[in-house]
Amino acid sequence: MNEATRSLAEAEPIALAAYRTIRQHGRTQVVQNLVELEVELGDIDGASSTLGQVEDDEKMNEVQNVARAAVVNGHKKKALAWATSLISPHDRALALIGIAGALLSPVQSTAIGR
Repeated sequence: MNEATRSLAEAEPIALAAYRTIRQHGRTQVVQNLVELEVELGDIDGASSTLGQVEDDEKMNEVQNVARAAVVNGHKKKALAWATSLISPHDRALALIGIAGALLSPVQSTAIGR
């Protein structure tokens, strides 16, 4: 386990505790930041697990962002596998929209073949 992975593993329970506390007073970015870093490291399952602990009304954009970020960071196959494994049709659709958006962006035109 590298240092970044260890740091994220240590940060996750702290970030989720902060989310639960702050959620009572408004939206927090701490979980979004954690999820984005998990995706950058290629830990799509970890990002999905973290998102699973977020209230449905707050994770709509996050599901799409995770899928998009996964493709942008070179993890298209993992993103597709994750998206199609989502039980909620709503979450699955959002993840697939995120993937499509990343693939259609000019920067990611080379990602289509990955």
